[in-house]
Amino acid sequence: MFCKIINDPIVEILANLLRYCSKNLLLAQGVHAASLKTGFGFDVMLHNDLIDMYAKCGVMGNASLVFDIMFERNVVSWTTLMCGHLQIGNARETLTLFFRMNQRSGNYVYCFAGNFGEKKMRGGVSLGKKMGMSW
Repeated sequence: MFCKIINDPIVEILANLLRYCSKNLLLAQGVHAASLKTGFGFDVMLHNDLIDMYAKCGVMGNASLVFDIMFERNVVSWTTLMCGHLQIGNARETLTLFFRMNQRSGNYVYCFAGNFGEKKMRGGVSLGKKMGMSW
């Protein structure tokens, strides 16, 4: 089975519920369970919303787990996980994800450039230089 965006009203309802309760971990986990039980657990949009929800709740381990089990990722998937790591001040992991993204998915420099505007990423510029990035 592969990931895809499913045009179904139930997927839209589940996605909206995840966005609505993104700071209530217990409620959002219930929506996550419902998406799996209804068979929509492989939808790219739902996965992206799950990553965002777990990141907003500060549960980056679960956000990374959802990301890692995705069969297909898009620029939203990568950026959402990177921003989650930025929210907790983890510039190193953000840069690691950026390099992984470019190796696997092509050139998404524009999404990373926006992340450098974040206050928490300022230390990442010097870290990036050490890792061989040119600015």
